[in-house]
Amino acid sequence: MASAVDLISGLPDDLLLRILAFLPAASEVARTTALSSRWRHLWPLAVALRFNINSKPKTYKKAEDVDAARKLIADASAAVTTRAAAAGPDVEDLEVSLVYRTLFGYIDCDPYDGFSFGHHHAADVTSAHVAAWLSFAAGRVTRSFTMALPSVEEHGPHAIAMAAAAEALEEEDAELEEGEAVDVPGGEQEEEDDGHDWWGEEEEEEGEVIEPVAQFVDEEEEERVLFAEEEEDDLKEEEAIVDVPGGQEEEDDDWQEPGGREQHEFVNEEEKDEFENEQDEFVNEEEEDDEFENEQDEFVDEEEERILFAELPSSMRVAAMNLILGQAILKIPDAGTGAFRTLTEVRLSYARLKDDNDDHRLGHLLSSSCSPMLRKLKLSYIFNLATLRLAATRALEELQLLSLHDLRSLTVEEAPNLRVLRIDGCYYVSEASIAAPALEVLEWDYPCNVKRLQFDGTASVRRIDMLNLYSHHQRFVDDDDDNSGAMWLLRNCTSARRLVMSVMFPHWHWLQDNQNYDRAEDETGAQDLQDAMEVMPELPKVNNLTVNIWAGGHTIGATVTKLIAKCAEIEYLSIKITSPNQECLYEDCICDHPKDWEFQKIYLQNLRYIKIRDFLLLDSHKRLIWVLLVSSPSLERMIVAIWTCCEGDDEEVDFDEVPCYCGHWEPFVWECSELGFIRPIKYEWMPGI
Repeated sequence: MASAVDLISGLPDDLLLRILAFLPAASEVARTTALSSRWRHLWPLAVALRFNINSKPKTYKKAEDVDAARKLIADASAAVTTRAAAAGPDVEDLEVSLVYRTLFGYIDCDPYDGFSFGHHHAADVTSAHVAAWLSFAAGRVTRSFTMALPSVEEHGPHAIAMAAAAEALEEEDAELEEGEAVDVPGGEQEEEDDGHDWWGEEEEEEGEVIEPVAQFVDEEEEERVLFAEEEEDDLKEEEAIVDVPGGQEEEDDDWQEPGGREQHEFVNEEEKDEFENEQDEFVNEEEEDDEFENEQDEFVDEEEERILFAELPSSMRVAAMNLILGQAILKIPDAGTGAFRTLTEVRLSYARLKDDNDDHRLGHLLSSSCSPMLRKLKLSYIFNLATLRLAATRALEELQLLSLHDLRSLTVEEAPNLRVLRIDGCYYVSEASIAAPALEVLEWDYPCNVKRLQFDGTASVRRIDMLNLYSHHQRFVDDDDDNSGAMWLLRNCTSARRLVMSVMFPHWHWLQDNQNYDRAEDETGAQDLQDAMEVMPELPKVNNLTVNIWAGGHTIGATVTKLIAKCAEIEYLSIKITSPNQECLYEDCICDHPKDWEFQKIYLQNLRYIKIRDFLLLDSHKRLIWVLLVSSPSLERMIVAIWTCCEGDDEEVDFDEVPCYCGHWEPFVWECSELGFIRPIKYEWMPGI
């Protein structure tokens, strides 16, 4: 039988290096040296270096995970150092990912508590490692650079807050243990009551309480003084005598310290040995205490070293950069014109800006003057970023700002090609100026107040993927309320065809406390609680509506009906009900106004498909389904998913109580409960009997 011919090894080096670039890890590239001698000189010249932990740890044994991660860190550092010193070709792709991934392949990163899996190797990543990888990427990487670093849990923002709270509680407990001073009649102070009946066995009249308290304080003060004097006398006596083996106490006249001075004479050698052993034990205890203190100092130093520091290079040649910095303290350089001229995509997350002016430098770095080719930008979980100003971002097509909790001011100037704008979790943005005349997709969960909002480009928006609206709220004059920004966007995004919004009901206790407000303006300028649906504009072009209802213990039917009525041309409707566990407990709550809302005719001539999630057999839910069925003559299908979050609820829902108006309900998705009961969890409505 003829031996197989190795055709691959005969290919030129450039083509072989291109083949090696498809391998997912640098370790696999190195293994190709076992194929033949032809491959041995190729792996050090690989155009792609990838060092990643990849999936979650196979075991939860700390030692195994740490050893594997430490080896990966060492391999990445060694490879970068070797390639930096060599005169070989540049690296196209560099990936150093030390964060475990989810089953779906995404990097598993949580902004508050660190990461879902324990990264016990986080402390092994030093600022020197980060600096070396960033420096190599700046000088030798030409296409993409990814660096994902885990954070030590103690330094996460949520963990820091929790640690501070725990420390405060510990201090409070310590103060309670020591006893806090309280004021007592007569100007004296005494420790807190420890449960003893200071008033005596017999009850005293209210006017006679002061006298026994003062008497008690005086007696206690006298006892403390006497006790202190006796303790002082005892100390003086102990200074004059020493314990001598044999149980005798003698004057300290003959005792001298060791080292040539006169010492006490012992009765026998056994007593002397016993005394020396006691002295050795005392010395050993002191040494152990010193050793423990040194260990504590080393532990503190180690904790301080765990805080990462990183500085972005002043220029780079990469086209795509993805940095997850594990809560590193990040310094932004003063970038010159065109310093990042090849950069087209940036993802920066999980970092803390170092200086007060770093937010201005970051905005400058990401603007057209430094990054003229930047098309996609994503900033998430970056702290100390108070102001973001992107000037003349002419090439920018997609901008995502996620959970920038310190962001107060946002400016996007001259973004003629911006198509997608997503602002999510930036709760404290108080002013914004956006110029995006070609914008098509907008997501902004909490828009700022309309008085401080300048937005050029709403007329071209086709999709609003998220917008939060309060169903009822306390309104102030001149549209100064929490809904003003959202209402302004709804009025001005006149071309929107798809709308995803969350309607949030206030807690019913809050509404109960505010039901008696007069319609007239009060002294503070506040007026009666405003029903947002009454001032919401008509949305005639919306044909696809998704509504997330945060019920908060309220009846939702009236509000949802009024909202749907604003979208007369709707074709697809999706409703998700959050916290649907009960009807409103307040008898005359405005959430159920008008009382006859289910009999008010709405016209949904084009509505063909409805999906409702987390449905319960509440009266308001059934009335809502009735309204939708009666108002939708073209309806082809409605799917209702039952709320199954109640543990131990294995009873089958009696769907016969749900209105079926000119149609019928059939279960079409079943599940097996924890107790083994087979029950339907989704029902489908179809026209006809």
